[in-house]
Amino acid sequence: SLLPLFFPFNPSFHLCLRTWAQSKRVVEMRIDSLDALPPELLQSIFGHLPAHFCLSTVARVCPLFYRLVHDENWWNGRKKAVGVVLDEREERRDNFSLQRVICSGEREEDRWRKLSTQTMYSISGGHYGAINTCKLYTEMSGGKRCVSAGRDRTIRLWDLDRVVTEAVLTEEEEEEGETSNVRVVSGREKKEILHSVDDAHGGWIWIVTRPNSSNVTYSCGWDNMVKRWQITPSGMKESGGISLSSAVLGLDWIDGSENELISTTFLRRVSLLDVREKMMECKDEHSEHRNAVIGVTSKGKYVYSWGEDRLVVLSDIRNLSSPVAKVTIPRAYASQLSIGPTSVVAGTMKGECFYLDPINLETWGSFDVQEVCEGTASKISANPLRGIINTGHSLVTLSKLGKLNALSYGLKPRSLIDSLKLDGEPSKVDYMNDDVIVSMGDGRLVYWSKP
Repeated sequence: SLLPLFFPFNPSFHLCLRTWAQSKRVVEMRIDSLDALPPELLQSIFGHLPAHFCLSTVARVCPLFYRLVHDENWWNGRKKAVGVVLDEREERRDNFSLQRVICSGEREEDRWRKLSTQTMYSISGGHYGAINTCKLYTEMSGGKRCVSAGRDRTIRLWDLDRVVTEAVLTEEEEEEGETSNVRVVSGREKKEILHSVDDAHGGWIWIVTRPNSSNVTYSCGWDNMVKRWQITPSGMKESGGISLSSAVLGLDWIDGSENELISTTFLRRVSLLDVREKMMECKDEHSEHRNAVIGVTSKGKYVYSWGEDRLVVLSDIRNLSSPVAKVTIPRAYASQLSIGPTSVVAGTMKGECFYLDPINLETWGSFDVQEVCEGTASKISANPLRGIINTGHSLVTLSKLGKLNALSYGLKPRSLIDSLKLDGEPSKVDYMNDDVIVSMGDGRLVYWSKP
């Protein structure tokens, strides 16, 4: 009997199927084993179980259950039931997996629903101006860290584990004896700041980024500089750099290589940098954009840049000077862009998101974030997106008005949480291993740690 698998605490349980006969009498049929049920009814039962449980447990019970759980039509029915709408071109990709989208989507939906009840850590005292950028990472020892930088020209390395242990209630809550999920952390005593670099650049710092497996961080700023910082137990030390032709607005390391960076500038250039030596070298570049290039990211050998001319340009680092494809975003330029496993999502200054084909930048579809989350699109005033993260299973968006949203993946998304309203104007959002951090215009960091 297979019943103990699903009902281990009630082995005497039996399943009764009740159907109306022509005589209006109830017919009861005792079923002592689930594999005696019709396949269609079994798949209907499985449809009420978590998708990852069906794959990891149910499919291993017997050959029949394996075939039913891996039935393509059953997964297509499950996709329709949960409301996932995808472009057929995305589904034809070799690396696309509907099982992955649905299973990971269920897990992330559960994670985002818990976010509004989690403790929010408000971290202040590290910067005295707007924080333009923040980057989460985990040390090899498992310690959680964040690098932040901003208009005060300083770089701070935060110990997020210490942030959680040092957090306290606000003074108002202590006086009123209230409990809240907001905790305040002041970095003025430097307990939570592992390292600091004052006057790291000669102008505003726009971006900090770092390869996942090394102890270096890269930064760029309004002073035309790209700099490398070596992180040691005793501090952060400048260990290399390059001066470009104008203010550096975008910076990212090449996916899969710790020896190359890609940068973008105010004067329309996208440059590939060799960072192996102390004096970095520009290996190749292009100037396909007609205005300031405000951001760049990469995946494998492909580089995606976006600018104030509303262009998104796709290039191959093996021949950067000859772009592969480009597309003009309607109505407003892309303020942020994020690459998922099988798609690229661009968020605009009008609060819209566009799904793009990562191979040729064809537009698959678009939606208005405010319309999805609140039911109405803003036609009078725009709500620019300051951040967007495409996990391939959900979307995280951050708007200028201080609203953090989590949406289901697909062309017709749904809101997974009520919009979290931040007190102030945000700058950037980062997400890693279910942790979320937002940099704010008033010099704070807002952090949610996975329970």
